[in-house]
Amino acid sequence: MSETLAERDSEAASLGEAEQPQSADPAPKNSAGGPRWDATRRRALATVFVVALLIAGTFHVAWPYLSGMNVSGPRTFYVAADGKDSNEGTSPKKAWHSLSQADHHVFQPGERLLLQGGASFSGSLTFHRGEAGDPAKPVIVGSYGSGRAAIVGSGDPGVSVYDTAGIDIRDLIVIGGGPSSGAASGIALFSDLPNGPKLEHVSVSDVDVSGFRVGVSVGGGVVGAGFRDVRVTDSLLHDNGDSGLRSYGPPFDAAEPRYANENLFISNVRAFANLGNALDHLHNTGSGIDLGSVRGAVVEHSVAYGNGANCDSREGPVGIWAYDSTGVVLQHNVAYDNHTGGLTDGGGFDLDQNVSDSVVQYNYSHDNDGPGYLLYTGKDNGAFARNVVRFNISRNDVRRPLNYASLVLAGRLTDISVYHNTVVLQGVGKQAPVVRFETGLQGVTLRDNIFESEGGRMIASSDTFSAKQVTLQGNDYYVPGRARWVVAWGTKSFGSLQAWSARTGQEMAGPQPVGLDLNPDLVLVPAPGWDPTGTPVPTPRATSPIAGRSPDLRTRFAVDEGLVDYFGTPLGAFTTAGAAQPVAVTG
Repeated sequence: MSETLAERDSEAASLGEAEQPQSADPAPKNSAGGPRWDATRRRALATVFVVALLIAGTFHVAWPYLSGMNVSGPRTFYVAADGKDSNEGTSPKKAWHSLSQADHHVFQPGERLLLQGGASFSGSLTFHRGEAGDPAKPVIVGSYGSGRAAIVGSGDPGVSVYDTAGIDIRDLIVIGGGPSSGAASGIALFSDLPNGPKLEHVSVSDVDVSGFRVGVSVGGGVVGAGFRDVRVTDSLLHDNGDSGLRSYGPPFDAAEPRYANENLFISNVRAFANLGNALDHLHNTGSGIDLGSVRGAVVEHSVAYGNGANCDSREGPVGIWAYDSTGVVLQHNVAYDNHTGGLTDGGGFDLDQNVSDSVVQYNYSHDNDGPGYLLYTGKDNGAFARNVVRFNISRNDVRRPLNYASLVLAGRLTDISVYHNTVVLQGVGKQAPVVRFETGLQGVTLRDNIFESEGGRMIASSDTFSAKQVTLQGNDYYVPGRARWVVAWGTKSFGSLQAWSARTGQEMAGPQPVGLDLNPDLVLVPAPGWDPTGTPVPTPRATSPIAGRSPDLRTRFAVDEGLVDYFGTPLGAFTTAGAAQPVAVTG
């Protein structure tokens, strides 16, 4: 795996929007301090959550749902199947007939463009510099009457927002000619304004986008260009080629990081059947949600599934991931049944190269071809740092590329904390290791996790890492059945926790052993309310042998582990390894 990961450096992939200059889409998908949590890490994590709260609260109160409402007024324009382009367009009875006629109008802040619900309109809409532009008075684009209107693209984006903002796009179906038709994005936000400023406020909600290279894209083509306060919610992004949702910007500069996009909020999005481009053998295609060039983003309550099967590139797809970004929070999401057509990626979640001060928490990954959780960088520039992976589930991932693991950490990763996760390997992927470490790690800690595998391969490490490079403490390693327990540590192989710990100093806190090799007694319990898929969760019984036996991270290692577990249950004084605290189960 190390050779495969090392080979995959990022390359620019074109994402040119029609009627706009070609924009660079770096998309560097490349998959695959010290161990103490100090004041710097606490401040960094606190900053991430403050940013998340600000992102969630930044956006203006949404306009009322327009479909089926009697909306009228001098600043509202209508397009209807039985309209006429010679009409004024100012009422349903005087509606325009075509999108091209609507496109001739220069929309001012606060105006609305409503398309007849249930009808289909060929063509596209483009909002240029000089129209809209006021975040306090957004232009509204949506449907009226019964149902949603459909925009059927003809090679261009269905809706293009170019060098402007202050726009709400909602309650629409946007259909392209197929992922190979050449149309870049169904809804495209693009800016090439040199040195900014960031264009503020675009909201995309209640849309269904399919048949494009990318469902929804947000990006800047030159340094300084881009968007601030973009919201994508309650939408279906499916049957596209490269991605369901993508953000991007100019190539990343580690010496002077700048980000095209700021404050992205993505919630209740389903990204599925975005299969990838079988003709592109260089770049990753077929992801659900991929975020690049972002400062401050939240992705929550979203699902990515059934993506990526056609991508056989040396850079593969992932369900939900980020690269070249900082302050990203991925939380309360599910990624499952994602694929790769080649030997790389196809996993659930990924923090890829040049990601810093970001958090992956309370997510569920299962039955993916690749890793449940991947942290990777191919750059030796110190830009991948201070990231946290906590209270997540991985169940039966690694179903195809067995040179991976359920949890992979590879490359020049610095100051990384992975704790209170539950990883279970059964069935097809059980021959893969639970955890894989590759060269370059520094200040990486794994604590209070449950690692259970029917295959017995707990850890595969390319190096014999020192405790300053990689520290494992308080984890539970369990092999059900007759498989042999094994840790591969550099060139050495160990057949028991005790032998590995004695030789390497891992799973020790001073002179005291803190690792466990006990049956966690996991049972599948109903999903929490935030999970739209209702996937049962492996959780220790209240009578589990590991209950209450984990080192307290807050008092012992100065780790601010948070307040609640995977289910939102408050953490007590005596915690248990894994994402979910033990539950009482009857029957």
